[in-house]
Amino acid sequence: VIHEPCRRGTFNAIALASSYLRERMQVADDAIICVMPVDLFALDDFYEIIKRLPAVLAQSGAELALIGAASLHPSEQYGYIVPKPGGDAEYRSIARFAEKPDKRQARRLIAQQALWNCGIFAFKLEFMLTMLERRKLPVRYNEIMAMFEMLPDASFDREVVERSSNAVVVPFGGPWHDLGSWETLTQQLAEPVNGAGSLSAETDDSCIVNELPVPVHVIGGQGIIVAASPDGILVTRKGLSSEIKKAVPDSESGQAGRYDEKHWGSRTVYDRKRAAEHPESQTSKVTMLAGMRTAIHEHAGKKEIAVALTGCGELEIDGAWRSFKAGDVIEIEAGTRHQIMAVTALEYIEVHIGIGPEEYSSLYDV
Repeated sequence: VIHEPCRRGTFNAIALASSYLRERMQVADDAIICVMPVDLFALDDFYEIIKRLPAVLAQSGAELALIGAASLHPSEQYGYIVPKPGGDAEYRSIARFAEKPDKRQARRLIAQQALWNCGIFAFKLEFMLTMLERRKLPVRYNEIMAMFEMLPDASFDREVVERSSNAVVVPFGGPWHDLGSWETLTQQLAEPVNGAGSLSAETDDSCIVNELPVPVHVIGGQGIIVAASPDGILVTRKGLSSEIKKAVPDSESGQAGRYDEKHWGSRTVYDRKRAAEHPESQTSKVTMLAGMRTAIHEHAGKKEIAVALTGCGELEIDGAWRSFKAGDVIEIEAGTRHQIMAVTALEYIEVHIGIGPEEYSSLYDV
């Protein structure tokens, strides 16, 4: 997992990953890299096309290969790829792109046999490194990481794909959905109620996605989506679900979330308190997988209290190990290096009290 330190757009994320592949994993410059989003729904035949993209690049001589899904109806949710007339039966050269047009423009694009842009790009590693050199950006992983927060937000589509004069697209006629909105996601769910809750008999064409431990009940209404998680609760009509991006201010969307997945498990924040007259505090529930451990880390300016709920593990504080099992309460002073290892599946409450930056990982990460 290569983790970007902050959001700076898909161009910078792909640049960071590409530099890691070359420098840390010694991937050859002529290796084919495929970039794809995680929020798509498709069947196996779609992924078979991805396997053929290296051959498409070799046969076409293109610098970029994309996949375009058949546009079944005029949608404002997707970008469109307009292919050139004729060409190979397996792939087509690209004439131009259209980014999320209105429905009137989308109908015109469909008449030109335009395809929905699936957001999948294949290219040689050296192609991306050349893009960085042209923009006078570093190609070494540590250098990109060091300046990542100062990089301007940049989209790979706009910075690279739409400027390429040598790109091809492979058409796909099967089912494909971008699950980037609550409306499209709920269409793929087997049941209308997911998690604790219920829909009344008077409620039509509605859906609940509840990740909270408290039930959500919907009585009456039509075409309603209720999505509840530790990060917030959304109640919307299906056709308006994408408006959440406009409703949440940038200052709020940039804040740390209340649920975070790690390689060793997950953390859910129950409460945060920040007041001028009191020390800051944060209370979280931590769930660790059996056999996993956190990195050796410390909290500058923050004291930690850990209360084990279920399971058993071991806790290292300044090099000394001790058991950590259900019912144990342990205090860890600010600036003290520590790590936790789960012998079995382990749950505990974690309370941070004090003023200081977030968790720091040491040089001894595992």
